[in-house]
Amino acid sequence: MSPWIADQAEGLRRLLVRTPTRVVAVANTGWQAGSSTAVRNLGAAMVRQGKDVTILTEYAEGTMPPEALAAVVTGNGAGHPGSLTLRSASAVDTGAVAALCSQARCDVVLIDAALDAAGGLSPLGCAADEVMLVLKPTAPSITSTFSGIKRLHQAHALRQLRVLVNGVTGVDQARQIMRNLDQAGSRYLTVALRPAGWIRFDPHVVDARLLGENVVDSFPGSEAAEDFRRVADGIWRWTDVPAAISPRAGSGQSSSRSASLASGLRPALHAAAR
Repeated sequence: MSPWIADQAEGLRRLLVRTPTRVVAVANTGWQAGSSTAVRNLGAAMVRQGKDVTILTEYAEGTMPPEALAAVVTGNGAGHPGSLTLRSASAVDTGAVAALCSQARCDVVLIDAALDAAGGLSPLGCAADEVMLVLKPTAPSITSTFSGIKRLHQAHALRQLRVLVNGVTGVDQARQIMRNLDQAGSRYLTVALRPAGWIRFDPHVVDARLLGENVVDSFPGSEAAEDFRRVADGIWRWTDVPAAISPRAGSGQSSSRSASLASGLRPALHAAAR
């Protein structure tokens, strides 16, 4: 089969199996857990899977290193049927949503979410279908994540969260951490903690960052790249999607404003797929 016919067939398949846009907020509750790196690499992996991806970063300009932004832009490599777009968004800036909706196609929106001082989501984060927390397999990171889960649950009455363990030495370590978090979450917080997967520790992640790129494109044969592709593929099999995230309770006028913004952002984000 010629490349031209193959491209036509791929385009037809994508048109026929069109699915609604998934909106996933990715955050961490500690320092340097790797949520921004996870967003970039998951986006690049989805592009390789033929998805049209938009990344919205809530981090202010200047708080992300230049190589981080370059890694996102270079994720849309030649020959990949998908596409990747990076946009900067203020936590409550509806103009960023308008920019997103100007896209003709969008399979998934990954929000590089910045939690506020109280540990809550922005209105944009509240518009997500799912919230995924990234943590390191260290005692301080696990403790910080559990405290962050408590704050998110209190602020938004979340019924479930996805958890991605970044930098594990092996599968057994990741599974043990997930079991411990799930037991604590269901026992003390009535929050279901669903495993999003794990990323093995891999020096190629740092190598890619020094090159101003992401590990999925720079070192596709590495363990971390393999793990990011597996996690990215797993996101499309998430079926137990919870109801809309609630705004912060008991915060007066601010809560009302957040509620109206969140309710308006959700359909706007999904409208990007139409």
